[in-house]
Amino acid sequence: SEEFRRKVRMSQGNFQNLARFSHLMTSKRKGLAFSFISHKVFRWITPIAIIFNMFTAYALIPAGVIYIWMFWLHMGLMSVAIFESSIVKKLGGNIKLLRFISYFYNMNMALLVGLFRFATGKGSGTWEPTERNQ
Repeated sequence: SEEFRRKVRMSQGNFQNLARFSHLMTSKRKGLAFSFISHKVFRWITPIAIIFNMFTAYALIPAGVIYIWMFWLHMGLMSVAIFESSIVKKLGGNIKLLRFISYFYNMNMALLVGLFRFATGKGSGTWEPTERNQ
């Protein structure tokens, strides 16, 4: 929970930076604009893309079986993340693929929470020390 709070705080700061440095996306220095968009903006909007993709797959289920598979793939991967976070980790297990999926979804959930906090003005996004195992 401490790590998640830290990631939420960091992501809130990321969205503050996105607003502050949005002019870099249209910079005349194309390498700078490309780097900012590809390394920052795309990563920060990934949780929105995941949600959009999931709802789009659900809405397109009548259009074909591929969308049924895509929707259930989303549900399955989210279930794996929940399972790994709540059961495997508590039992002391370390299955690398499950850990990777869990980390990906937890990180994107923290980004989403940080986005909502930034958009609503809740929380400051300032540094707070967290208790971490070193």
